[in-house]
Amino acid sequence: MGFLDGLGSLAKGALNSLNEYNAEIQALKEELSDKSSSELRSIVKNDDSFFFSFREKKKNCVSYFKRER
Repeated sequence: MGFLDGLGSLAKGALNSLNEYNAEIQALKEELSDKSSSELRSIVKNDDSFFFSFREKKKNCVSYFKRER
């Protein structure tokens, strides 16, 4: 049963990290939802986030709002 226990804990860890990612994206969407189109454009052009992954998440959220408008 050791293998199945390990597999279960691996799946649980993956699910937890996926839930954290979704919560982070939701928070970012809420933060950006009140911005105007010009502010969203400036975020994409002038984003100087140090961490690449955060910058990409932010740009993806901005493009989501631009598509909706």
